[in-house]
Parts: sequence; C-alpha cells; structure tokens
Amino acid sequence: MRPVAIAPLMQRLVDEFGPQCSLKRLKLPLVPCKTWVKTDPQRLEQILRNLLSNALKYTPER
Repeated sequence: MRPVAIAPLMQRLVDEFGPQCSLKRLKLPLVPCKTWVKTDPQRLEQILRNLLSNALKYTPER
C-alpha cells in the first residue's frame, strides 16, 4: 500500500483503451483530477483495466 496519483493512472488507461473505443465510435473522456489514494498500484490498475475491458467488450457500437 502506498499513495498513488489517479491522473497518471487514468491517462495510461485512456491511452490504452482510447483507440479501441474509437473503433466502436465510443468516447472515453479523461476528467482532470488531483486525487491521490492509498492502495496497491498494480492491483488498482488491474481492476480498472478489467472494468474498462469488460465495458468495451459488452457495450454495443454506437
């Protein structure tokens, strides 16, 4: 457990999933934030990556 800035983590995920969203004509906006959380950074990233992956997989193309 350690302090983790949310903004860089979310930017990595938007960079990773943004192109796939665009292919389905979906938007993945990034809202600026200065929030920090105390967490396991690898586990948090894995959880968020899984959520985005499932959302992308099960959301129909627009």
